[in-house]
Amino acid sequence: MRWQWRRAPWDWRWSVPDDPRSATGPSQPLWTGATARLSAALADRYRLERELGQGGMATVYLAEDFKHHRKVAIKVLHQHLAAVLGAERFLKEITTTAQLQHPHILPLHDSGNADGLLFYVMPYVEGGSVRQRVSSEKQLPVAEAVRIASEVASALEYAHRHGVIHRDIKPENILLHEGSALVADFGIALSLASGATRLTETGMSVGTPSYMSPEQALGDREVDARCDIYAVGAVLYEMLTGRPPFAGSTPQAIVARVLTETPVRPSRLRKGVSRQLDDIVMTALERDSTNRFATAGALQSAIAGETSPPRRRRARTRRVWWTAGAGLAVLAAVLVIHPWTGKTPVVARRAPFAAAVRLATAASDSATKRTAQGCTWAIRLFSQATEMDTLYAEAWGGLAKAHALCALFTDNPDVEFPAAKSASARALSLDDKLSSAYTASGMVNVFHEQDFPAAKRNFNLALKYDPTQYEAWLYLAWAYLGENKLDSEELAVRAAKALRPVGDDIVGVRLATVLRTRGDIPGAEHELRDLLAHDSTSRLAKAEFFQLYVQLGQCDSARAYLLPLRPGVIQYNRAVEAIYWVKCGQQERGRRYADSIAATADAGSYVDYFALAMVYATLGDSQKTFRSLNAAVDDHNWALHYLGAHWALQRYRGTPAFADLMRRAHVQ
Repeated sequence: MRWQWRRAPWDWRWSVPDDPRSATGPSQPLWTGATARLSAALADRYRLERELGQGGMATVYLAEDFKHHRKVAIKVLHQHLAAVLGAERFLKEITTTAQLQHPHILPLHDSGNADGLLFYVMPYVEGGSVRQRVSSEKQLPVAEAVRIASEVASALEYAHRHGVIHRDIKPENILLHEGSALVADFGIALSLASGATRLTETGMSVGTPSYMSPEQALGDREVDARCDIYAVGAVLYEMLTGRPPFAGSTPQAIVARVLTETPVRPSRLRKGVSRQLDDIVMTALERDSTNRFATAGALQSAIAGETSPPRRRRARTRRVWWTAGAGLAVLAAVLVIHPWTGKTPVVARRAPFAAAVRLATAASDSATKRTAQGCTWAIRLFSQATEMDTLYAEAWGGLAKAHALCALFTDNPDVEFPAAKSASARALSLDDKLSSAYTASGMVNVFHEQDFPAAKRNFNLALKYDPTQYEAWLYLAWAYLGENKLDSEELAVRAAKALRPVGDDIVGVRLATVLRTRGDIPGAEHELRDLLAHDSTSRLAKAEFFQLYVQLGQCDSARAYLLPLRPGVIQYNRAVEAIYWVKCGQQERGRRYADSIAATADAGSYVDYFALAMVYATLGDSQKTFRSLNAAVDDHNWALHYLGAHWALQRYRGTPAFADLMRRAHVQ
């Protein structure tokens, strides 16, 4: 997915620029380029007068409608978007939304294809927009803000009943005609009933960060009408307080806050906001869509005072203190008050429970050590905890995560992943709201089964039951990488980073890797330098710096970060060093390493075939590269997520053999 951040999608301004007629007299202005084509193509029906504004996806013109002797606004899609949608699909969707007839929906007069330019025509509204009102007045009168929100909810209830979701409700798209709200820009809303491929599949996203629901921000294709309810809540919040629920210096920063934070209640920012209105706004802004108003009609009824907002769900009362340490951190349940659902009385189980807790805590401490020995010791301790107390769900969840993490950081994934799956199933049979078990299940989905939809479901459940679990965000990013949703991948990692202390090297290095993979080398270098400023000894940050400079072929810079490899280091890290030798003048040294690793397969040893393929690709040995990649697919190698993004494989992209590999690996 590619976000159109330079200006919000479908964002345009009703402000009037300098009148272009001032330079050319009272006649029609001298248009150039696409505007001249549009003017000529529509000359028999409309006369373009001036540009009203433009945004990331469209330009709007004021025009005169010859037939009806009225002013209209003509909105013209930018050509890159028109190419994505296609004229036939655009006109079909316009036909759907043109059927919407409601007093608070801006009607659609006309649409078409003018010399390859897709356009639609709306009434010209001189009353401005909610954006202009908020910009000039900051806070609207409470009664007026409530009335506008109610009218917008009424329009959305009608649209939703007709199968249309707006997806981009924001102050700019709420026009004010004699004080009454008119919702604009249903022109590109996608029909719920349509079987057509959604716009998000093309690499673009409809939505504006400050008003975008969490599910939209993550690129979820299955968004429903509740994304519009979230947006109405955000607009009402801004009309009441003078600021959106979340702000930030960049769109990415805003979205990270949307995904991880709860906004300040409006009543704390403005006197006169009632508790009832407070609850309405906060319910509409729930991160979990199932906790919002079920329909726009329910939101409207609550705003009108006819019903009370649904009681906001609270997490289960449970005292669990978590200690987690980055990619290899696992659950430490130090004290649990009400976890037990088994038949054995709690009193009879106190002694094994206490011992199990102590072991779980020790296991967590071991797991924070990013080594094969650390995670192996964690598995041993968690296993002992489950033996002491077979109904201790948290210990089973910790065991599941320890197995999943050992699968990533040891050379024994075929054993560890199935063990993780079994332990997580046991944990969830004891506690179906256990966040750590859902995280472990998601890790198996992502790294072993390449089942990305299932992974996203499990990670979302993990976050539902524990919104503070940064690991679920961290590994959710890998699911997005597998689906080639690189913007969503970055946002998920940033959400994980927002939940971790400043200087956390595992999350920070993961973000640097994401940026490096996307070609943002300055951004990756900035993240790594920031990490080393907090901890100059961080081996993870230095190893990522090494890989970055190896990728760039900057041998002197890479050499400065070349670390002595310790025993037990996974093959992927050793392969990066081999690539360094190949790129920096010692090809035979790199080839000897690759051939020696390949030879161990004959002896029955585990081989990281993806890492091996990277070395052969750098050597230019296509035959051995594809042989290794095919073996990696057969082994369900977790690093296959990088199949479409790894720099060493660029020369093979677009070939039939590589396309077949992508298909077999279930990556996009």
